[in-house]
Amino acid sequence: MKKTYLKRSGTLVRKPLKRPAQARGTAVKRTLKPKKKAWKFVKTHLEECDIAFSREVVKRDGRCRYESDFSYSGEMFRCEVREKLTNSHYIGRANWNTRFDPENCIALCLRHHFMDKMLGYEFQKQRREVHGWDGQYTIRMKNILGKERFAALIERSKGKKTRQEAILETQRKYNLRQPGENQQTPPQPVGE
Repeated sequence: MKKTYLKRSGTLVRKPLKRPAQARGTAVKRTLKPKKKAWKFVKTHLEECDIAFSREVVKRDGRCRYESDFSYSGEMFRCEVREKLTNSHYIGRANWNTRFDPENCIALCLRHHFMDKMLGYEFQKQRREVHGWDGQYTIRMKNILGKERFAALIERSKGKKTRQEAILETQRKYNLRQPGENQQTPPQPVGE
């Protein structure tokens, strides 16, 4: 028996791969992206206002203002921590009408402000008008301010103050750097 093989017509030639025009090694130049500038921390006007305002509230209160009647002994618990105090806003910081209002804020220690969700005031801001019952933070603020001042605080929070207006007002109040001023102030000439 004779073996038959398939015969090819012509010789087998490899064709080179065609690369697209924008691949590397071609004459087409790619545009270079501009280099990013190094990140530099600069305190903004808002941060300066927040720091100055928080210092005032902490200095005014002097200790953690957390009080609760939920204690195991049955008597009122009062936190006496005087270190690592933070500024706690009853009406959130996103509301520019009351962000820098001293009546809206009290000083709390870190534990009662952020860490302890069962005791922390931040999680107990419920109001009778909205939720049907008052949370601990609301009860405490009503005791501190009184009913009339508390109602006035709620009314002030409904205003339409812009971010820029709130920052400018606070900068004037605490004699902070105004927008447009350089960070370095020129030396004052000495009088003769």
